Amino acid sequence: MAQELLHAIKHRKHGCTGWMAVKLDMAKAFDRVGWSFLTNGMQKFGFPSRLVSLVMSCLTTATFKFNLNGQALGCVTPSRGIRQGNPIFPYLFLLCFEGLSLLLKQVEEKDCFAGIKLTRNAPKISHLLFADDSILVCNSNIQACNDIKDTLSLYEKISW
Repeated sequence: MAQELLHAIKHRKHGCTGWMAVKLDMAKAFDRVGWSFLTNGMQKFGFPSRLVSLVMSCLTTATFKFNLNGQALGCVTPSRGIRQGNPIFPYLFLLCFEGLSLLLKQVEEKDCFAGIKLTRNAPKISHLLFADDSILVCNSNIQACNDIKDTLSLYEKISW
């Protein structure tokens, strides 16, 4: 899908609007998720409170022990993040990433940030999300750049 979007941008022949694609790769994305953001996200998506409690218990009760040459050095208790290795945890991250998608849709609904149609009758596509990577597609103008910057800043603030 990303390839088709980039192809559409490159071969767009009509109109005076220029297009741009912004590729985002969130550094240490799994480690930076705030637990309150995850809890609120699960509640807003209608997860039963018992399930939310169980999931958060799995995250918040974890401790990491360090050994060096067989000698215990200490213990660390994390205060944020989603551990990798458990089959359910990548889905929790996708739930958090859906928060970014919803923010982008809100900006798009205000006609500040418009997506591109691949064909005449297709819906507009403004963003694609996959794991911790994303591609944003919009008009190449200052307003769109500011909207992207503001949306990403807001997402950073609320997901931390």
